[in-house]
Amino acid sequence: MLASFQYVFWRGKRQFLLEADTNAAWVLFAVEDGAFRFRVGSAAGVAEAGDVVACPPGTLFHRHALSPVTFHFLRLELDDPSPAYLSEGKVRVANRSRLASDLVLLRRFAEDPSPEAERLKRHLLEDIISFCFQDRGREADKSSEDARMTSAAALIRDRAGEKAFGIRQAAEAAGLTPVQFSRKFQAAFRTTPVRYLTECRIKLAKELLADTNLTLEEIAPRCGYENAFYLSRVFKQVVSTSPSAYRKACQV
Repeated sequence: MLASFQYVFWRGKRQFLLEADTNAAWVLFAVEDGAFRFRVGSAAGVAEAGDVVACPPGTLFHRHALSPVTFHFLRLELDDPSPAYLSEGKVRVANRSRLASDLVLLRRFAEDPSPEAERLKRHLLEDIISFCFQDRGREADKSSEDARMTSAAALIRDRAGEKAFGIRQAAEAAGLTPVQFSRKFQAAFRTTPVRYLTECRIKLAKELLADTNLTLEEIAPRCGYENAFYLSRVFKQVVSTSPSAYRKACQV
């Protein structure tokens, strides 16, 4: 998905250095505070805290600060320069706490050139793209999706914290064999059901790490994992950092 990226954090900008420009890559402005007026192609409006504004390559991006703006600048070189899930203009992010958590970590590791930090930043950016844009596309396409897959995705989200729940149970609920289920799910959501279940479990773990004082041994069974060791291993594979480092970063 993400070939390369550039990230810059700007605090309290009273005016933009350039009020109109184009870029050779996708550009996202994720607003943390303040507001600015924008026009990107045919999309125009006001972006405020919790909004993300996307500008495609080669498109003129007009912006004017209405109040001091604190924002995250993301320049994304994608494997596919014209992905179907990205579109110009503003996204009002529903899960603002998840966006804020990702942006806090991006800011924390912005100046860290280590390979581990680069992997973490890549994961965070792909997470932001996924829940800001791909999920929006999925919602818009629900009318054309297999209704069973929509229900199956909801079932996976609802039962992700259960150790006894797995893809076989989701397939049975959809009236399909595991092979049929995996094929239909991937066609509907562009990801495998196994990966989706893992993402749901790790998302739950991230929320518990950020919002509670529970130990990893206490968190593991609430996220569908047998023990803290296994959760820690999967967490690091997905997030590119350890649960303890993630919790520490969220507390900064």
